[in-house]
Amino acid sequence: TSGSGTSTLTFNYTVADGNTSTDLDFVGTGSLGLKAANPGTPVYVKTQEAEGVTISGNYSYVADFTSGLAIIDISDPTSPGKPVYEDISGYSHRVAISGNYEYVPNRNFALAIIDISDPTNPGTPVYVNTSNRPYDVAISGNYAYVAVSGSGLAVIDISDPINPGTP
Repeated sequence: TSGSGTSTLTFNYTVADGNTSTDLDFVGTGSLGLKAANPGTPVYVKTQEAEGVTISGNYSYVADFTSGLAIIDISDPTSPGKPVYEDISGYSHRVAISGNYEYVPNRNFALAIIDISDPTNPGTPVYVNTSNRPYDVAISGNYAYVAVSGSGLAVIDISDPINPGTP
C-alpha cells in the first residue's frame, strides 16, 4: 500500500476465515526476490515446419507452413500429445485465437477461420479471400486485422466467424 520508490514496502493482508498459513512471515530481505529458474532440457513435438504458435487453455496451435495447422495437447508440458493437423489449403505462418475460433492467414490469398471448440476435431475452415498473400493476423473485438503483402492492412468483420465479412 506504500513504499514506492523506497527500500521499504508496506503490504496489507486481510485474514479470511480459515486462514492459518504463516506464508506471509518475514523471511529475509531476499523474500521478494525471484529465484532464477532452470528451464531444463526442451521437450520437442515434431511437426513439419513450425512458423508461428499461440496457446489457448491446454492446447498449442502451431502454424506449420506446408502442413497448415498443428494442434497439440500441452496439458502435461513434460509429455505433450501428438499433433492433430488441419489442412488450410495453403502455407501458414501465423495464428491467432479468439473465443472458439482460430484465424490462420495462408499464402493462397485467404484467411482461414477454424472452429476449435473441440481441439481434437477442428472444424472445416471457412475462407475469406484477400487481395494478396496474408502473412499475419491480430484479433480485436469483432475484427481481424490482417497484414496482406502488397495491399497493407485488411480489416475483416468476424462478428459471425462462420459468415465473415470481406476486407
